[in-house]
Amino acid sequence: MFYVPANYFLMTILVDRFGFYGALRIGTMFSVPLACFIPISLITNNDAPSGTLALKSLLYLSVLYATIRTFSSVVFSTITMTTNRTVPAHHRATMNGLSMLGGSLAKACGPLFGGILFSSSVDRITPPFGSVFVYCTISLLGMCVVVRAFLLQEPDQQDEESKLEQASSSTIHSDSEDEETCRVRCRNSNEDRMSTGMRPECCYASSVTLLGAKGKKGTKDGRRSI
Repeated sequence: MFYVPANYFLMTILVDRFGFYGALRIGTMFSVPLACFIPISLITNNDAPSGTLALKSLLYLSVLYATIRTFSSVVFSTITMTTNRTVPAHHRATMNGLSMLGGSLAKACGPLFGGILFSSSVDRITPPFGSVFVYCTISLLGMCVVVRAFLLQEPDQQDEESKLEQASSSTIHSDSEDEETCRVRCRNSNEDRMSTGMRPECCYASSVTLLGAKGKKGTKDGRRSI
């Protein structure tokens, strides 16, 4: 009952103060990399009888594991929200499907990798240093995730002028296509009128004038939306 409210309030505070990418980076720093502190319980449990767990070791591992789990939930939540913001609305279903597929593959390969790592470390490294090596390896992998999170570039940091230039270039490209369509349509219409003995009309100039007014309006709307 304490985990869910703590996770909700922590996620809300981090996102409001640091943004999605800031919360993602903080979550990666305080989740898996903290696994390297789990072997410290061997020191705190040194005076306990064999096969038992001292109270201070239990409290230490409980707080540490709760911290790892809470910040791991922050990471997964922010990853889902940030990936949805990187694609248009009509592509979000595909993005979520691919994300779930990648997560399923990771969940399938994770236990296999962990089992091989643990069994190899326990057999080849003198106890209890084998378990220490396992947790340090997991922590090192978590540090790689932290580095990758800090290398992510936020889409909101893009230059505003590049957005305007992209919008204007797309508008010009669309207008050129419309102009070519009007030219072909007018030529076909004039050919049909001449074949029937009627006088051809100059509809191209009026069409270009209308397209110019339409292009100016589209450019203003594009800048307003950006």
